[in-house]
Amino acid sequence: MTEKRMTVDRIQELIQDNLIEEAREFLAEAHPADIAEIYLQLPPGPREAVRALLTSEGLADLLGHLDADLKEELLKRLPKAALAKALDHAGPDMAVDVLQSLPEGVRNSVLSQMNTSEQIAPLL
Repeated sequence: MTEKRMTVDRIQELIQDNLIEEAREFLAEAHPADIAEIYLQLPPGPREAVRALLTSEGLADLLGHLDADLKEELLKRLPKAALAKALDHAGPDMAVDVLQSLPEGVRNSVLSQMNTSEQIAPLL
């Protein structure tokens, strides 16, 4: 079994066993690219659990490492407030890219909830 598969199996086991703090610690110590790989390999239910365990910074890092399809899927499910907090921790380029990919109404709602909206709005 490969190391990546073992990592995916481990996080899935922690989630299934409801070992939330252990799963959160595991993710906090993982590299953002590894978290994206874990996210990619998990089925939808555990993906949501992983997303819910990430800090705003971790979520921003995840968005920066996902391919376009997975990023779009995540953005559809992500509450606007959580996305706003994550984008506050993202670089301006990524925040603008994500915001521009959203429908106008959603974009405006997310932007209005961002602490960095005054810096990001002129870039849109």
